[in-house]
Amino acid sequence: MSTAARALLGLVLCFAGLRTAVAAPELYTVSGIAVDTTAESAVVAQRQALETAEREGLRRLFARLVREEDLPRLPEVETLPLERLVRSYTVEEEKRSATRYLAEVTVRYEPEAVGALLARAGVAAVIAPTPPLLVIPVLVEGERVDLWGEDNPWRRAWLENADRNTFLTIRLPLGDLADIVALGDAAPEAGAEGLAKLAERYGTGDILFARATPGAAPAGEGAEVALALLPAGGWFTEPVEERVTVPAGEAERIWERAVARAKLLLERVWKRRHAVRLGSQDTVRVTVPLADLRGWVQIREKLEAMPEIRSVRIERLSRREAELAIAFVGDRAQLRQALAGRGLDLVLEDGSWQLRPVEDPGGPSVPSSASSSAS
Repeated sequence: MSTAARALLGLVLCFAGLRTAVAAPELYTVSGIAVDTTAESAVVAQRQALETAEREGLRRLFARLVREEDLPRLPEVETLPLERLVRSYTVEEEKRSATRYLAEVTVRYEPEAVGALLARAGVAAVIAPTPPLLVIPVLVEGERVDLWGEDNPWRRAWLENADRNTFLTIRLPLGDLADIVALGDAAPEAGAEGLAKLAERYGTGDILFARATPGAAPAGEGAEVALALLPAGGWFTEPVEERVTVPAGEAERIWERAVARAKLLLERVWKRRHAVRLGSQDTVRVTVPLADLRGWVQIREKLEAMPEIRSVRIERLSRREAELAIAFVGDRAQLRQALAGRGLDLVLEDGSWQLRPVEDPGGPSVPSSASSSAS
């Protein structure tokens, strides 16, 4: 067998094993569900509390994955069979008496079962985490701007809560000398050179300044923060400003609440552009130039990692090119965006679709060797 034939055979075997990719389990995990139940016994109270946590977690999961306008189309949580949807749960801070049960619960749901439910409902939903977004917390107190202080409560709140209950992939700067040199204390008015250094260091061109300014809370409120999300490159393009308040007695939670609000605003933007209707499926036939087997293995791995793609079938194979039939959910514009995020370019040339690696992905394309964040 010739070298070229072996390469083509390897390509066939690579694609023969391609299956529908499943989103990371973290996408379907809901944590921090507080329960407090009283019943005739501690055993009954615990059972009722865990069922309450599983149903409440499912509501929160739906709100996370599904666009707000589509939520009314979902079935009532009380009518759904939890045994099919729940994978496992973890209990923390458990307390009990003879008739009362208190705890904080984390529930993990079955991705395929949840996805099938959303598909039957015909709603648009997020099925994969976002590309990495570098969030730079900026605390403004009067004339003082603090990005890196060890006692900065805004930065600390992001470090503790950035990866909780979200499909956003958030990276936070380490705050070491390299970051300080790149940004100094000028953020969010940082120059292009400093931002370019951060993009290279953290492996993403999606950068956001999250500015928080403590203010005087209205009468009867415990604390207030003026929140501003200021884009510095990437998919989040429009600045957003809001005020976050907490009632008296919860002032210490203002920073956590502000982080949660910032994530919610970012999620809304992403869902508006990238949520896909799981009940509909399309197929596009593409031509892929053949360079070498190594390059094809890389493309295969990228396609395998994309939950938007349901299957890949080889239609025709030659030494110079392959014709593939790619079945996917969503529309073709969304598929092109998802492929671009993986460093692949889908373009229409002379009436046919061409799929090839992007020579210079830039933007949200993330190298696998990107530095890890402090989160």
